[in-house]
Amino acid sequence: MPGRQMRLLPILALLATTGCASSYLTINKPLSRGTDLKAYDCLAVEISPTPGGWKQIADEIEAGLLQKLRGTAGFPKVERFIDLSRPDRLILRVSLQEVTEVSGGKRFMMGAAAGRAEIVADVELIDERTGAVLSSAEVQAETGSHSIMAGTTHQAVDRVVIEIVNFIPEYK
Repeated sequence: MPGRQMRLLPILALLATTGCASSYLTINKPLSRGTDLKAYDCLAVEISPTPGGWKQIADEIEAGLLQKLRGTAGFPKVERFIDLSRPDRLILRVSLQEVTEVSGGKRFMMGAAAGRAEIVADVELIDERTGAVLSSAEVQAETGSHSIMAGTTHQAVDRVVIEIVNFIPEYK
């Protein structure tokens, strides 16, 4: 029997270190048919002030979005939002609604008992010239919770960034 138990050890180790993570994108207002985002010369990323003191999380999301969106075929210019009026600019506004943080240390010490890291954000594409909201969505990302290596807030940030990029039709 010891040989059989030894064969099961790698499988048990794998099960103990994996976790399910999920992310969702719910479109609240779809982009109107015929809207041409290529008419905008610039995409400006704006992270709205955070009510829960989540500045570090907001900064990580902003940095992730700028990194993923720059250098791609979507828009000629991608920048951090600066409050200067530019009629050729499309604003990507992200408003954090809920953040449940799980640090790497907490995950290591508590394992599955640390719970899920979760981020919920509202996202809007806004025509700066008119102020009109062209499209809006809710993004939710959470990490797994049932293992030692299930995930931390950083993994939830990565998943939120991916869902927000997928929200912009020019990047699909």
